[in-house]
Amino acid sequence: MTATMSLEQLTESLKTSLMDSAGLFLDELPQLLTIAAEDLARVRRRTLVGSIQLRLGEDIYLAPEDLMDFKLSTWGQQQRKTMKPWQPGYPRQLPDVSVIDGSPKYLVLSFIPTGGQIGLMGTEFRFFYFANHHIDEDGSKTTVSESERGLLLLRAQAEAMKWLSMRNVDKTVSAKHAVSGASKGGVPAALYRILLEDWERRASC
Repeated sequence: MTATMSLEQLTESLKTSLMDSAGLFLDELPQLLTIAAEDLARVRRRTLVGSIQLRLGEDIYLAPEDLMDFKLSTWGQQQRKTMKPWQPGYPRQLPDVSVIDGSPKYLVLSFIPTGGQIGLMGTEFRFFYFANHHIDEDGSKTTVSESERGLLLLRAQAEAMKWLSMRNVDKTVSAKHAVSGASKGGVPAALYRILLEDWERRASC
């Protein structure tokens, strides 16, 4: 990612897009960007590869820090391709994986692999998972692509209007559309619905 995707630059862009209503925020803008990035990852899923080292007698393991949800495991699949079902050790049953939410998250195997299974298929349990986005002070470490910059800012604008509506702000505010450049006026709750609907439409394309 480029410098335009750093937390500082994105915060400044969001502040500019909110126009007069930007003055109603103190230090909340980075948090709004984080919420927007999480929702972007939910709609446009990002798949990464992870692994855990299996240990005898254990079925709970620390999940990757950026894990949003588990996708699928590749452990034992190679043996299923190369072995015949009647051969000794053929992996007829492989563990499913569920996620324990929290901070941190944990991966839970549906059953504990036996020593024989680990000896045959290895201690490295590789898997694919859906990952959350990260916005960093260093733009090169931000995981949102520059092509999705407008979507990120649009979602953050919507979240800003939601935040204002929850504060029971009675005066009219305005926000400039980060993608099209058009401006919209109205109370925060109405703007939230308009911006969110626009974002959902664009994000689904």
